[in-house]
Amino acid sequence: MEKVAILLLAHKNPLQVKRLVNLFDEGLFDFYIHLDLKANLADYKIDKSNVYYINNRVSVNWGDNTIAEAMVNLLKESSKKKYIHYTLLSGQDYLIKSSKELYDFLSQNRDYNFNTLIEKTPKFNKRYEIPYLSFMSKNNFLCKVIKNIYQIITGGKNHTFKIFRRSYEKNFTIYFGWNWFSYNYELVKYIIGFLDDHEDYDKFMNYVLNSDESYLISIVLNSEHAKTIKEGLTYVDWSLGKRNPKILGLEDLDSLRETQCFIARKFDLSQDEKIMDKLDTLIGKESI
Repeated sequence: MEKVAILLLAHKNPLQVKRLVNLFDEGLFDFYIHLDLKANLADYKIDKSNVYYINNRVSVNWGDNTIAEAMVNLLKESSKKKYIHYTLLSGQDYLIKSSKELYDFLSQNRDYNFNTLIEKTPKFNKRYEIPYLSFMSKNNFLCKVIKNIYQIITGGKNHTFKIFRRSYEKNFTIYFGWNWFSYNYELVKYIIGFLDDHEDYDKFMNYVLNSDESYLISIVLNSEHAKTIKEGLTYVDWSLGKRNPKILGLEDLDSLRETQCFIARKFDLSQDEKIMDKLDTLIGKESI
């Protein structure tokens, strides 16, 4: 039987990662796990024949190009086998519908690709119009001050003086989208081929702020595959207005029931395990 590949970015909470993997039908899904190089692989070992840990691991840092690098490494390793779709999750995601429902949906929509787009605004454009050093993505006070001064000197948070403005290629537009995609085999092979033929693309993206939200979707939307993109499959609550989405709890259960999405994030086993217990019951799966 044809399978779906789940590409998993994990860096914390090994018990939660194992619990997530346990939700998926082994006969329908294969897992490819990128474990942050800073984490201990032994803590995350799962004894299942459908779980693979990729060797090309990266020490991931929020906001810089290492996240995109880990995503690409997952795509390159998993695409050695042909799957219906390649679906990216994080270790803090969780199923809100059964894995069989997800599999059936992807099987019936194999000609489409799923990724939630982010509206292009002057503030977002500033992420690539000037080159950022990796330390500028850090959340500490000094790094934020340096980044803000740098942005002001180059034109402000929502504008870039022409003398500083850069672009990748003349007819190539940078777009933005959530990391959490589900791409079919044809699109994944196209992305890998593009990267093989455009080594300078990664060099450009290495200086883009939060490049993981532009890296893949820009390749897709500058190609004929753009017409295949539909809304993503992951539910995320950004209502708190912070740099990270809300940690979901029991109070979010009604919203999770009502959404048409198949996956949700973020969850934290140490903060609210009961919401995951409740979702296990709803999708008819026992937790480990």
